[in-house]
Amino acid sequence: MSLPLTTALLLLMPLPAFAEVPANDDFAMATEISAVPFSDSLDTLDATADAADPDCLGIGTWHSVWYAWTPGMDLEVAVSTSGSEYDTIASVWTYDGVEFTEVGCNDDYGGLTSLVPFSAVEGETYYILISSYREEGGGLLEVALYEYVYVPFVVTVALDDARTHVPSGEGKAWGTLTCSEPGWYDVYGSFTQRAGRFTVGSSFYTYGECTEGEMEWVAPIWGESSLVGRVDYYVSIWGYSSATGESDYASAMGSTTVRGWSGR
Repeated sequence: MSLPLTTALLLLMPLPAFAEVPANDDFAMATEISAVPFSDSLDTLDATADAADPDCLGIGTWHSVWYAWTPGMDLEVAVSTSGSEYDTIASVWTYDGVEFTEVGCNDDYGGLTSLVPFSAVEGETYYILISSYREEGGGLLEVALYEYVYVPFVVTVALDDARTHVPSGEGKAWGTLTCSEPGWYDVYGSFTQRAGRFTVGSSFYTYGECTEGEMEWVAPIWGESSLVGRVDYYVSIWGYSSATGESDYASAMGSTTVRGWSGR
């Protein structure tokens, strides 16, 4: 007996692929981390959201997966999703059988992936929740847990006396700055000088992107006062880390000699 053509064609068609929900989709099925460093690659496209999951940002825990880790000693560690192909949220929690307590949470760390540093205590179980910022997210997840030493974002600033001695034309202040990691900076300052009973002065300002290490800055000087000879200066910097948003402030003061320029 021959089959109708349409039936035969249907039998030859590939069966549809069913969604593969990750094994650690639920809190009760969290992947156990036995040692640090740890890393895992996982497709979270079909991971679900659970209304019972703790939500550190209050936007939903879309495409969420769980990990659990109990350290054998006190450690400074970090959870990272660097290398993931979607906008992640990483959070770390403890659980007493009744409620969750947040240890740390991060959405974006220098991009769309996440980093959560935390101090782990021996014998405490930490539950790591990775979710998507958007309901339509999910995809390739790269997650890692490793020892981490926190290094604060630090900036310094200095005035270059020799180069600030502008021989003619519009005055410019020159100097150097350092950032401990890539970020942004605002440098501003002033020159002041006693003129009889009065104090006259000029100001300067510049901003830009800083790289890790030392770099040069230059800023136009403006003001209504002409300054010649010995002046006092004050220079300061606000810096901001591109990765963390952490900021730092530094300043310097002293005296220098200016010649041949006036403020505008």
